[in-house]
Amino acid sequence: MRLSFLSFVAVASLSISSMAQADPKWSSWGGWDTGFGAMNRANYDFSPYLDDPQFSHPSYNENRDWQPAHWVDQFDGGAEEFIRRGYHAEIIHDQKMKDGVPVLVVGPKFYSLSAYDQRRYVRTVDYIYGTSAHAPFVMVVRDWKSGHVVGALDKDHITFQ
Repeated sequence: MRLSFLSFVAVASLSISSMAQADPKWSSWGGWDTGFGAMNRANYDFSPYLDDPQFSHPSYNENRDWQPAHWVDQFDGGAEEFIRRGYHAEIIHDQKMKDGVPVLVVGPKFYSLSAYDQRRYVRTVDYIYGTSAHAPFVMVVRDWKSGHVVGALDKDHITFQ
């Protein structure tokens, strides 16, 4: 009696688990669907402009072959068009001087960029205006809503909080 009850439970659990499977996976005993192993492995090296969670240190992405001129040169209007589009997309909210220090006030869409692209964007604005090349050799990045400092840039480093 006990053996028949255990065999009933085993058969019932297998049949219930097989019904809960997704369509391509016909049984938990059958292994993975062959389509999973047949994925195109040529796309595995794709690296979008997002931080790689395995290497989240900012210096990991700094050694890529990229220059601020790459972003500026893609527009017919050059630097003026880049800045105009930044305002239009609400990435840049304002630019001003405070106590002799250049301040870039970033808008709400700035935070939609990946951390990698945030650094690139600020570096490109610095490239356009040359703020880190002249005294005081620094540019402050502030939030548009709170007014708090969210980052700073000098000639060699970008720091975000």
